[in-house]
Amino acid sequence: MLASKGAAPSFRSKFLEYVMEGFRDEVHKTNGKNEGLSEDVIVTFSGNAYVGVLESWLKDGIPSPPQSIAKELGILLERIL
Repeated sequence: MLASKGAAPSFRSKFLEYVMEGFRDEVHKTNGKNEGLSEDVIVTFSGNAYVGVLESWLKDGIPSPPQSIAKELGILLERIL
């Protein structure tokens, strides 16, 4: 999968880069929850969290359906971004 030895490491890094670029547009540094925080740290944290959950779902078989995972990820990311 994304982190397995057989997978091209460049796929994971390119996918993470793509996800982080999408989050960069969503970061609200001026509102209360992110005021004073580094945009780079927020985007890196969010991107790695997102990719990590997808990786776990694919690799370890999280027993939730894709729609449930997507909904929960959306809720969690809204709290951060």
